[in-house]
Amino acid sequence: MPKSGWGGFFAFADPERGWAVAYTMNRMGADLIGDPRSFALVDVLYRVPDGTM
Repeated sequence: MPKSGWGGFFAFADPERGWAVAYTMNRMGADLIGDPRSFALVDVLYRVPDGTM
């Protein structure tokens, strides 16, 4: 399950792909759940064709 702080960080893991991802923003956002920056990051990661970074 993804974890996030109040506009300050986002982290999640995908054991099937062997990923552990953490992202710290440099500006606070007003979105407690569903921060568009986190969604954009996850979207890009899952668009990688072979699942590797």
